[in-house]
Amino acid sequence: MKTSDLKVQFNSTLLQKYDKPLPRYTSYPPATQLSSDFNEHNLLASIGVGNYKQAPIRKV
Repeated sequence: MKTSDLKVQFNSTLLQKYDKPLPRYTSYPPATQLSSDFNEHNLLASIGVGNYKQAPIRKV
């Protein structure tokens, strides 16, 4: 059997459920919150906070 002989089946309920506008990508933090003033010192401080709290890193 060739791949071109296979038929794709779509679930119309799922298509309707997820047929919504969504972001093109996800990033953490969102790209709109990035700035050029975030330097090496900020990075190291954020890593230290994240390691201490055992939580995801965020800008401090």
